[in-house]
Amino acid sequence: MEITRAFIEGEKKAHNEQKCSIDRISNLPNDVLYQILSLLPFKYTARTSVLSRRWRYLWTSVPVLDFCAGFTSEVDDTKRMQFITTVLTRRQENSNIKVFRIASEESRDASFEFLHDCICWVVQHNQVEEIVLYLKIVNGRFDLPLCVSECDSLRSLTLAATSGFYFLRVRMATTTIGLRSLHTLSLIRVKFLDNRDLVMDLFSDSTFPFLEKLTILICRGICDLKISCSRLEYVRMFRTDLFRLHICGMRLKNLDVVGCFIHATQSFVDIFAPNLQTFRWKHNYLTTGKYLIQISPTMRTSDVNFLVRGNDISMAMTCVAVNLLCGLSHVQQLVLSIDALQTLEIQTEGFGKREIPGLTCLFKSSPILHTLKIDISNGSDHNDVWNNSLLDITECTEEQYWESQAQVLSPSLCHLKVVKIVVASYPMNLMIPESVISVVRVLLQYGGGLQDMVLSSYHPTYFRDPWKDTIGLIEGFPRASANVKISIVLLAD
Repeated sequence: MEITRAFIEGEKKAHNEQKCSIDRISNLPNDVLYQILSLLPFKYTARTSVLSRRWRYLWTSVPVLDFCAGFTSEVDDTKRMQFITTVLTRRQENSNIKVFRIASEESRDASFEFLHDCICWVVQHNQVEEIVLYLKIVNGRFDLPLCVSECDSLRSLTLAATSGFYFLRVRMATTTIGLRSLHTLSLIRVKFLDNRDLVMDLFSDSTFPFLEKLTILICRGICDLKISCSRLEYVRMFRTDLFRLHICGMRLKNLDVVGCFIHATQSFVDIFAPNLQTFRWKHNYLTTGKYLIQISPTMRTSDVNFLVRGNDISMAMTCVAVNLLCGLSHVQQLVLSIDALQTLEIQTEGFGKREIPGLTCLFKSSPILHTLKIDISNGSDHNDVWNNSLLDITECTEEQYWESQAQVLSPSLCHLKVVKIVVASYPMNLMIPESVISVVRVLLQYGGGLQDMVLSSYHPTYFRDPWKDTIGLIEGFPRASANVKISIVLLAD
């Protein structure tokens, strides 16, 4: 019996060891293995040839060739070129390269000539869909091979200079004659050598009829930029010196313009994007000029800030800022960075708990705010909720909310001098709404420089007594400023 049991246990152990020794990865289909290998820099992909007979030649037909990573800084360009040459010459005859990424670590003619030959070989022998070029440029110019512009299968192209002080100089108008099939174009540290008029009309349906995503980062030579590709959904621009920007995109959903207007001179901006969902306008100088913003009334998110040289803001500059913000009046979520804001006027239909977090956000974003005016057209706060699941579930009171913001309110309100709050009043709402009273209490408590606090309401003469009853309550609130004057003005309706 013991011998039989030992035999059975031994058989089970042997069976389990055999199961553990099965190479399940190697049994996967080639397409799955290609996807796994495509996630690696090609230097490591080639090393998988030693794993087993199944893997010996698998790397020679991987559809993604990535030569941008995996090499140490000690590997010179000569050895890198030898490795790339070996990989290309040992490709399986019927294999196809879909993605080709390559980087040059040295700026010299031999390196550029080699890159030129590699790109031509890849394009001519494959149905390549994506090309990524990272080039170290110090002197000279790299011209994209003509065969690339004639490649009908190409869907994505990235041209980037990796040096922090030099640009990849190209003639885009002549290079892109045949790139009509592109869906994605990324230009990083590129200097356009084309005629100004050619560059201005470059990004249109006549050149890129299928373009969906455009990225322009730290580029030069395009001060006047017009983008009108009808299929575009995503545009990102960063630190590209512009004076004029015209964008027309019926399908445009995401637009980023960051650090592109850096000159304190007149500028022109015309944006027509009726389906835009996300808009970022950051680190652009506020200038005089003309701003026309026509965007989606259902846009979800907008993030806006302005840079100002010195403290001199002209009326023309103010109009530019107002026009831009008016174009964003329907946005669902608006983030403003307004460090220089001194006067803030808010017009709201009602005022209750749901408005308080937004008001707090404005206080935090306006550290030198001098004058605040709140005009409430409907003073009712009936059935008031926070419209925030966390605050509503915890049944947070207004007093508790303001206490949680105490550390940021004091420095944010230290420059506030004048507060004017106008509340519409009707026979069914004779008292000052509780949310308004709580805001008044907070402004008095943390406004260390506050001088004038004025509350006013349009009231029939015979309904004034209930309002007067709150005067004593407000005057009893603690004050951070000993010089503040509190006034309650009841105007005849």
